Amino acid sequence: MDAILNQREPFREPLGDDALRQIDQWIEQIAQVSPSEVSEPEFYSLLLDRAVGAGAALGGFVWSVEDSAGFRVLAEKQLSAAASFSEAAIRQQHDRFLASVCGLDQARWIATPSSDGQRWLAGVDGRLFACAVRSDRRAIRVIEILQRTELSADGCRGYAALLETLSEVASGFQQKRQIQELRASQAFSKQTEDFVARIHETLDAETVVCRVANEGKRLAGCDRLAVLVRRRSGFRVAAVSGLDRPEPRANSVQHLQMLAGMVAAMDEPLWYDGSESDLAPRLEAAVCSYLDLSHARSLVVVPLSGPGEPETHFRPPSIGVLVFETFDARPLDDAYRQRISIVARHSRSALTNAEQYSRLPLVGWLAAMAGWTERGRHRWLAATAVLMVAAIAAACWIPADLDVVCQGKSQPARRRHVFAPVDGQVIRIAVQHGEQVAEDQTLVELDSPELAFETTRILGELQTVEKQLSSLQSTRLGSSPTTAAQRDEASRMAAEQQRLEAVARSLMQQRELLEQQRQRLRVDAPINGQVLTWQVTERLQARPVQRGQVLMTIGDTGGPWILELRVSDKDIQIVRAAQDELGPELDVTYMLASNPGTNHRARLDTLSLLIEPDMDQRLSALATAGIASEEQPELRPGAGVTARIHCGQRAVGYVWLRDLIATVRRWLFV
Repeated sequence: MDAILNQREPFREPLGDDALRQIDQWIEQIAQVSPSEVSEPEFYSLLLDRAVGAGAALGGFVWSVEDSAGFRVLAEKQLSAAASFSEAAIRQQHDRFLASVCGLDQARWIATPSSDGQRWLAGVDGRLFACAVRSDRRAIRVIEILQRTELSADGCRGYAALLETLSEVASGFQQKRQIQELRASQAFSKQTEDFVARIHETLDAETVVCRVANEGKRLAGCDRLAVLVRRRSGFRVAAVSGLDRPEPRANSVQHLQMLAGMVAAMDEPLWYDGSESDLAPRLEAAVCSYLDLSHARSLVVVPLSGPGEPETHFRPPSIGVLVFETFDARPLDDAYRQRISIVARHSRSALTNAEQYSRLPLVGWLAAMAGWTERGRHRWLAATAVLMVAAIAAACWIPADLDVVCQGKSQPARRRHVFAPVDGQVIRIAVQHGEQVAEDQTLVELDSPELAFETTRILGELQTVEKQLSSLQSTRLGSSPTTAAQRDEASRMAAEQQRLEAVARSLMQQRELLEQQRQRLRVDAPINGQVLTWQVTERLQARPVQRGQVLMTIGDTGGPWILELRVSDKDIQIVRAAQDELGPELDVTYMLASNPGTNHRARLDTLSLLIEPDMDQRLSALATAGIASEEQPELRPGAGVTARIHCGQRAVGYVWLRDLIATVRRWLFV
């Protein structure tokens, strides 16, 4: 951007005591505004009023710093963003100015129009002042004010100081807003935790339904919540918040059951707040008929359907329907939708568990066993006890092989990721997927416009300094000082020559550093191997990359191979105990997913100390196993494997029931 950026200096603009007191009062009033009293746009509108009024400015904006969309107008005063930055080139130039302000802790200003003659604001001349509002050391808002052109230099510095003060006040407002949001989120998390604990506390279906209706009503913030469960003939109202038992023959109940069946058939939630909607005529008629009987103002019907199968995309039928009702004109905003989504998600799992528990045949058998023991059949009980003791003894004394099953994939042992050395744009890709490359072979060439611009700037400054230095040397050689004034001038020129020589040396060093950075724009292969990354050209061609971004992966497929295994956190202690007993290198038997009929052998090399979630969010530790060259089958990078880590022998009862034992231990702990 071709404009003069002024650095902040101490404020020297003289102001009267009344003006200073008025500005202090304005700042104090703005600082005392609470986020609970006004919204964020209202606060920034008030701040713009004060900022524009304090300096008799022409107008201003407050920009929201978006992560991907650039800058968005949050508030404006006496200006229109659409009219001011309508041209794309001007908008891009203006966005770069705002981006430069986001990287500073002080205000900056420039004059409009810019030096290239473009007017940033349609038909308006002035000075643009901007300062970033920060939260957690990150710029989240930018305050921008258009000032008059006749403002003096001291006035500019003073107004920049005022703008920085208002930015600090806005930062305090944002911090108070974040604290309020965190407190509200903490309270909502506590309510959600209590709701989940209450509905999962029992598996009795009737109790679960009643708790979903009453506890879900409080969590969702609605006036009434009805729970309908699936029966053979359709959906039936099982519970309504605030009622002991709903009357199944009531007209409102009959209409509600019909409406729930229609929504469950669509398998999509129904959101109705009384405004114009695009509902089907039959569905809209059913909604209006029910609302006429229930006198509700808004209605949300959510079918409780389970997640679909990833391969067949089959979604099981809904096990129930939740109906949320409010009796006032409440908007269906995002917060209300989020609460309803949380209630529906946890209610679905609770109702599913209760329904599956009630259908277990073991429940009736256990009840029969309880009645059988109460009738005094002690002989059969004694015989059963003897058999159980014998089975327990056998389970404790007979040994069996203890294997830990884990999933993983095969990879070349010698594999390197290729990273982007600097920020830039890919201009040429010299390799393709599967191509063999040699060490130090060029893989990718980058281009950095910022680096080119900086190089041009340094060369220009260096030429300017060299010309000044040459002119000064010529002047000194042609001069012969005789008087005191001439000798003083000669001394001054000697000092200026030394300064220019120092500047020239600094610029030459900067040019050498830039040249080194330009050489790093060519990315070479770190090892001999094969390009493993799929669709390299489609992923990288003509795309910007950031420093440290992985460009591609090179693997030596002709060398040794390893298995990268994910050991579940519940099995890590077993593997470590086996390493202490049998040695660190445990035997591993694995089977390729592409060839499930053949077993191969490997040796466990390392087991990570760090436990972290995998792609399925399950906790596990990474382990590597080396494959012997004589045991190495035909492998492909990333091929799935199922492996068994042999951990010695344990009692057969522990080997067979160790998952059940761990579950019981956790249940007893909880």
